[in-house]
Amino acid sequence: MAANRGVPTTGPRSGTQFAQDINNEVRPIWTNVALELGNLVGTGNAIQGAFDPAISSYADQTVFRLKPIHANTGPVVLSANGHMAWPLVDELLEPLQPNALTPGRVYLVSVDLANQRFIIVSGGGAGTAASVAVIKSAEQAAIQAVEGQETTSLTAIANAETNAINDLNTVGAVIVDEAEGARDDAQNFAVSANTSRQLAQAALDALGSAQPFESPMYASTFAAQQATIDTLVSYVRTNGFAQPTDGGAALYKKVGSEPSHAGKFQSSDGAWWELSADQDVSCEMFGAIGDGNTTAGTGTDNTIAIQNAIDFMDLKGGGTVRLGKGIFGINSFVRMKNKVNLAGAGMGATVLYALVDGISIIRLDDTDGSEDIEIKDLTAWGYGDRNPALGEDTSRAIFIGRCQHARIQNVRTIYSRHMGICVRAERAEVLNCEILKTCRDGINVSDVTYALVSGNTVIEAGDDAIALNVFADTTRLIKSHIAILGNRFEKCLGLKVLGARHVIIANNRGRFYYGYGINVSLTNIYTEGRMPKFSVVITNNSLVDGMDSAVIGYGAQGSAIFLSGTRNLGSGGEAITTLIGDYNSATGAFQVPDPFINKGGIDNPRAPNSAILISGNTIKQTLAGMTTFSSSGFGQLWENDGPIDPAVTTLIRTIEGIDLSGLDLDSVTILGNIMNGVRNAVRIQNFTYIKGLLISSNNIFRCTQGISIAAAAALHIEATVTGCLFDIDPYHESSLRTQPLDGTWTSTTNTSWNGIYAQFIRGLVVTNCAFKNCQRNIYAQTALIHASGNRYIWDWSGATPRGIAQVANEFENFSLFQDCNPTSPTFGQFSSVTDSGFMLSNGSMPSAGYFRRGQLVRNNSPALASGKVLLGWMRLTNGNGHVLNTDWSPVYMTST
Repeated sequence: MAANRGVPTTGPRSGTQFAQDINNEVRPIWTNVALELGNLVGTGNAIQGAFDPAISSYADQTVFRLKPIHANTGPVVLSANGHMAWPLVDELLEPLQPNALTPGRVYLVSVDLANQRFIIVSGGGAGTAASVAVIKSAEQAAIQAVEGQETTSLTAIANAETNAINDLNTVGAVIVDEAEGARDDAQNFAVSANTSRQLAQAALDALGSAQPFESPMYASTFAAQQATIDTLVSYVRTNGFAQPTDGGAALYKKVGSEPSHAGKFQSSDGAWWELSADQDVSCEMFGAIGDGNTTAGTGTDNTIAIQNAIDFMDLKGGGTVRLGKGIFGINSFVRMKNKVNLAGAGMGATVLYALVDGISIIRLDDTDGSEDIEIKDLTAWGYGDRNPALGEDTSRAIFIGRCQHARIQNVRTIYSRHMGICVRAERAEVLNCEILKTCRDGINVSDVTYALVSGNTVIEAGDDAIALNVFADTTRLIKSHIAILGNRFEKCLGLKVLGARHVIIANNRGRFYYGYGINVSLTNIYTEGRMPKFSVVITNNSLVDGMDSAVIGYGAQGSAIFLSGTRNLGSGGEAITTLIGDYNSATGAFQVPDPFINKGGIDNPRAPNSAILISGNTIKQTLAGMTTFSSSGFGQLWENDGPIDPAVTTLIRTIEGIDLSGLDLDSVTILGNIMNGVRNAVRIQNFTYIKGLLISSNNIFRCTQGISIAAAAALHIEATVTGCLFDIDPYHESSLRTQPLDGTWTSTTNTSWNGIYAQFIRGLVVTNCAFKNCQRNIYAQTALIHASGNRYIWDWSGATPRGIAQVANEFENFSLFQDCNPTSPTFGQFSSVTDSGFMLSNGSMPSAGYFRRGQLVRNNSPALASGKVLLGWMRLTNGNGHVLNTDWSPVYMTST
């Protein structure tokens, strides 16, 4: 039975006095404990009211009474005393469904300051119905007491009390107005129960178990531990862990014995209490304190508190563990658990801070076994600000070992002495994260089948900004779906995908990158990189100011976009006798890729790389005139031991643009890219097989070479270059330019400074391109090239050509005369008359302008005269002379 509630237990007392005693004891519970939001106006979905006296702001965990005047038709927002309107949600933290609010019914509402919302804590849904049932049981017990049915009433009272306690454990407190009605009924029953007063008292006790404020509030868990708590109380609330408002406010449930896990306390009366799982669980409930100081490198060690919170949620079957605002020091890594998520209060608000060297911040080992992990809205701060040297892999800021699904979202890592975020998952998502000042990869996702890496920023990393490696296994088929979208990286290596198949790399932005901006290559170090690449889209990326990795002391490599991977026959039991794509004379058929292309592993025969689109990318180099990198005004660079300021004089023409080195391929398109200030805009070398290569509509400007295709020996290929613009040396910077500048060149045989350079290849087709400011438009060394419909923009007015030193493949192409002498007042201007490539036909022999020998100007008014037709005029000389039979010869066709 409950403790004395103010009702006399001895001595005679009249029914009137007995009722008054009950009234004096019960009424203050309802009228004085909770505030009431009055003066309600608005609609059922937008409620406005006021507290009296008025409040200056919302106070966290304040409980008040709400008696709506309208039913709602959907989600509800609520405001008081003109303050901001916040959502009103149900006990499950879900928006209210239509008709969830009943006009005239009283609801208890709590303020959730951290999440800016109001929560209904009792008064609706299943809780109301169950509580009414408890009240009816108490009423029936009182009636039986009045009728003197002693034996029956004792049983009914006991059942009513048990039901009341169970109901509190399940659904919480009873709504206020229903309990008030039951109270009045109980008073009337008790007044009439003169012959069985103690039973009436018991009935009132049973009814008391259903009162709405049987969950007393204590200042802290420590305070509750010192308290003697009524034996009928099943739940208690605390306003903090060690002290009020320290973030550890919690709801505890009474249990029969000491729990085996953290999140418990024993009150002074000997009862055990554990955290209720029917609430958001925070690390502060377990004693976490966000008192760290990143300047001093100090703070409370919260490792155990945070781990206890995760372990508690793991025992409950999973859920979200929250961590509030503050800097939370740790002396060891926090181990994630299956289906347990960790959520901070925001990337800049919640910091997990390494107090000691050589530790990860958050970790899940490969052997832990997990289905689903999520980490979001926090910062993981490593030890690199105190020891910037590259550490062991135990120093990765966040490491999620092999699991089915991992999501890292809105997380910042800083000063990791190894990788920032490392994930090994079949399905992985890394979204909107920031990786700053890390000694190795910013983001590393490996052994992956499905991955989305999007919206992340990596600044200053000692290795790859983002490395993504597809799981490789010779024994099974490999399937993958990979997307790397909208990321930003700076002062690090770029984006690397090994084993790329069914991949899109789009809308990323890189600046001051080393070695490569995008790398989809072959490597013998990792099995993933030995697989052929197919269905790869690299599009709409912006890559600015790349550097050869030798600048920061790494191995020499420098390409904005790099792809590699040759064919092979495989090895062991997987080996074949004819390379994929070749004709097998023994079988009388081609060796097709189908049996092998979806497999992985080092023994599997490797097919050509196929179905690759590189389109719409912008590659630009801007910096020159430096002594060290920092003299550019962009600060120092970063490598795996921290800041570095290497000697750098220029970035212009120091890296490749699109580099297909050692890449056997079929069905590859390079379309609509802009390459400005690189060495070779497109470099293709060290290959043995090219079919279906299309290079189209690219803008190539200020490069050492436009397109270079060079085989090691004579090789037949199937490749087309069409619609591209080549302006190789627009600022006359080449060392092969005549000095002082006059637009001429000192060489015609150099293998650089050409529009297209081809060596040892047969079958290249070049059409509809424009060439200017190059040593040669097309330089073919032991190569067979078809060129037609191209436009050559140059100046052949003097003895030494200007603009282009030597033009090849003139026939079936068009020369356009332009003044190419930068000292001339008409520099850059075309002829003032229609001539050369601008005049393809005319009604009479041309009489002005520059023309090339061999050019035919067609007669645009042909007619039969004297048995022949004048087709046009053939040019006999180079220049601007126009003498019949000296510079021009008429061309006739006879009619017989």
